[in-house]
This record gives sequence, structure tokens and C-alpha cells, in this order.
Amino acid sequence: GAPIYQQELAGVIKKGERLAVLGGSGAGKTTLLAMIAAQIAPSRGQILWDDRDYSAISNQSLQANITYLKEHPLWIRRSLESLLPAETPEKAAERDQIMDLCGAARILERLPSGYQTPLASSEISPHEARSIALAASILQRKQILLLDDPFESVGLAQTRKILEYLAALRDHTIVIAMTRPKGLDWFDRVLVMNAGELVFDGSE
Repeated sequence: GAPIYQQELAGVIKKGERLAVLGGSGAGKTTLLAMIAAQIAPSRGQILWDDRDYSAISNQSLQANITYLKEHPLWIRRSLESLLPAETPEKAAERDQIMDLCGAARILERLPSGYQTPLASSEISPHEARSIALAASILQRKQILLLDDPFESVGLAQTRKILEYLAALRDHTIVIAMTRPKGLDWFDRVLVMNAGELVFDGSE
């Protein structure tokens, strides 16, 4: 289950900051991202956005500004079309570019129903579903992007290509949790967690 934090996790994430959160299994990375995403509430203390407590902001408003890719996506009943909408030719071109970037375009090519295929289809493996979910998360272009171990099964070269693309999303705050560190030179700041404790803050 989620770890109980042994110390206060106090800090500020700046608008447009690129933050890496590192740690092994059970370190508390997922719990931290879930709190930022307003999926769970802190047992004590508060989370502020522009000096406003999360409890004073509607869940609808928070979700409109935050994309949270969980370690195990739960969008299983939705079709790829609903996850990756493209209302215009420009959006369709952007979608195709991001799908290719995340290694998901080749998956689409072999699906008879294309974008109408449900993510839970037996034709899509869990690893492939994660690549598609990553593409969908990036395509949403919300103000805050939270990714939980998105590069676990991705090589370093492809990881760097994805990070280069994300660098163009100016003023977007990006927090990426990783078990195995990759591309750390891309980030503005690195946090390391262990057993629910913050043991290193790269900004210090």
C-alpha cells in the first residue's frame, strides 16, 4: 500500500518546472504524484495551487488542468479514438506524430479496427497499452503533466526523443517519477525518495 510519510514533504514546484522523482518500489513516488493529481488527500498539511488550498478548488477545475498517467492505466473500456481525439487535420497530424514518438504508431498499423479498438482489446499488450496511454497523456497538453514510470520499458534513445518533444511545451509543469533514472540532465530538479522520506532535493 501507500507509504506513510515519516517527515513533512515541504516544497514548491514552480510553473514550467521539469521535476524528476526517483526511488525504488515503495519509496512513495506514486503517492506523491497521486496527491499532486488530487487523487488522494494528504493525511496532514495541505497542497496549494497559486496560494489556494486544493480543498477550496473544485475537482472539475483540478482535473481540467492536470494530466496524470498512472503506472497501470485504467482506461480499459475506452476506444483509442476517445483517448486520442483529433477534431481537425492539424490535430490528427499531431496525434500521429506523438503516437510515432511513443512507439505506438506501429501498434495501430496492425489493428484491424484502428482507432476504434478498445484499449482493453486482447490485440493490445499491457506494454503497448502503456505506450498508447503515454501518447494520450502528452496530447492532452494540460498545464500540469504527471507521469508515473513512463519510460520503464523504453530505451534511452527513445526516452530522450520524448523529452525533447516535451521541452517544447513551454509553461507546462512536468513531474516524472522513475524507478530507473533516465535523461536526468533534461530536468531542472531531481528529488530522491526512500520509504516515504525525501532524502535528496537536487535544488538544494
